Amino acid sequence: MIYLVMDVIKLNDQLSFGIEQEDKHLRLVILEGGAELVCRKTNGTELVKFIRAENGHIFKGRLQLDNSGGYISVVVKGMQAGVVEANQIAAFLNLNQI
Repeated sequence: MIYLVMDVIKLNDQLSFGIEQEDKHLRLVILEGGAELVCRKTNGTELVKFIRAENGHIFKGRLQLDNSGGYISVVVKGMQAGVVEANQIAAFLNLNQI
């Protein structure tokens, strides 16, 4: 099934990271060639708190995020898929500069 995601960041040659609004939650989506590979639902408050922290880990399972000094490592199925600057995700969420 193919999903259209408003904001997408390329993680590597095959995978992209996107965020979309679903009701009162956010869906963090990993896309492979335009098709959804994995996703994780969260609330905005939890994600903002994680982004603003200097270090931390969020989620268990197939999609995990690790924050280290303003860089967020995206882990998919136990393998690092790519690294995203926290400010890029903050821009998706229309937050002020972190």
